[in-house]
Amino acid sequence: DVVAPTWSNNVTNETSINPKRYEFIQLNVSLQDDVSLSHFVFSWNDSGSWVNDSPVSIKGLTSFVVNVTKNVSSVKNTVVGWKVYFNDTSNNTNETDIFTFTVKNSPPKIYLDQLPNNTDTYNRSPKFNWSYQDLDNEALTFNATFYCYNGCSSDNREYITSNNYVIPDDFKFLYDQGYFYNWKVEVCDSDVCVSSNLRNFTISSLLSLNFTQNSTDFGNKLPGDVDDTTDNNPNPLLLENDGNILINVSLYADNPIFIKSSLPSNNFRAKVRAYELNSYSDANESWFDIPPQLENVSIIRNLNYSDSNDSAYVDLYISVPTDEPAGTKSSTIVAVGEVN
Repeated sequence: DVVAPTWSNNVTNETSINPKRYEFIQLNVSLQDDVSLSHFVFSWNDSGSWVNDSPVSIKGLTSFVVNVTKNVSSVKNTVVGWKVYFNDTSNNTNETDIFTFTVKNSPPKIYLDQLPNNTDTYNRSPKFNWSYQDLDNEALTFNATFYCYNGCSSDNREYITSNNYVIPDDFKFLYDQGYFYNWKVEVCDSDVCVSSNLRNFTISSLLSLNFTQNSTDFGNKLPGDVDDTTDNNPNPLLLENDGNILINVSLYADNPIFIKSSLPSNNFRAKVRAYELNSYSDANESWFDIPPQLENVSIIRNLNYSDSNDSAYVDLYISVPTDEPAGTKSSTIVAVGEVN
């Protein structure tokens, strides 16, 4: 026998969308011989180099359909070649043509991690993050979109970003006013964009006001002595907006500091002094007599809540009455915050 075996009918299950990376593909070709086939060897270059499988015996057969299933490891747009070497029992050899298939795109996947769905938070610029998968290891872009509902579409936003994002500008609308937000992220490779599910979040208002420097000690004084905190010796009170809304602040004292002086009087006074830039829109920066509770006086309008500018000094002034008896003197200053 000097006639080489032949082949025909090469077939794959390649489609317009398959195979993708890490998917299986079936590769088929028919072999024939007039006397008897002997062995075949499948070869392909999925790895970038041609690699041969181990020989497979088909002795005694005059026809055989090679049916090979392979897991594709190449990334998208790679053209993968394959062929079959074969012989007969008289050692006549042959090989098929090189057949090819193209690896298709694996669309990326997107998974929202933070914020969880239906989150209610006091943070008006929360951090959002997500995880993703792209089997083709492409460069990806992410479009994070935020929608405000119930008449607040002016605060809809879209950002092109990486896989996490801290909102640069505070969300404007609060749950207390009937507003809520939905968000999603769209991930795009060079062929296709895939969108996550929508998630919901709300932002509730938080009114919180605190003296972070909450005591002032004027030390030992004599009748007729005058002192204040404008030189930071002793230290002034330091008022901070710990909430997430603009606050109007008023102030009063629970009790007079001196026995011989009632509230209000020019023996016990206060004023606002800037501590951080742009912390408020307006303030009482001139000395005023500290009133009792029922006569509390407005001292700050629109105290900001951003960490970089949410504080203001409250300076104190004392003038000891000339007839004040000796003893320890104290008074409690109360700051009251109201929603702007």
